[in-house]
Amino acid sequence: MSVIVRGGFLVSLLGSFALLMFPLRTCLIELLWNKQLSAAGSGPAKAAVTAELESKHYTVLTYGILASTVATAVLVPDIWAALSIVGDLASTVQAFVVPALIGLALAAGKHLQGAKGAAALDGSSSSNAGMQKLMSVIVLAMGVTLFGNGILQRVLA
Repeated sequence: MSVIVRGGFLVSLLGSFALLMFPLRTCLIELLWNKQLSAAGSGPAKAAVTAELESKHYTVLTYGILASTVATAVLVPDIWAALSIVGDLASTVQAFVVPALIGLALAAGKHLQGAKGAAALDGSSSSNAGMQKLMSVIVLAMGVTLFGNGILQRVLA
């Protein structure tokens, strides 16, 4: 039974790796060449610049991603250790950091365009918005602390 599970996991990893190459290249382009993309604006112009940058740097980005993947596979001897690290860090961000940031954005009224904050939507008082901000900051602090704790435990282990 264990061999079947490991074989299925191998097929899943091989299939998902090929599917993730395009989004990884696109994210790297947006990270590395942000100034050029910002100058292009948005919409079709940004898509055209992204496609041009991707075609220009396709080989370097693809082999860079492959090299970093191979280096990670060599340095991390057990796939379960890598999955544990990713799970620890991603679950902390998903459970604490992102909801707290959403709460802060809602309390600030950034989700409303043209309205005067969250109170304009439901008539709530400013003390409720202040309490929501406070609770969001507390949850965010907990999330960042747990995230740092997860990294520290992995480094010291």
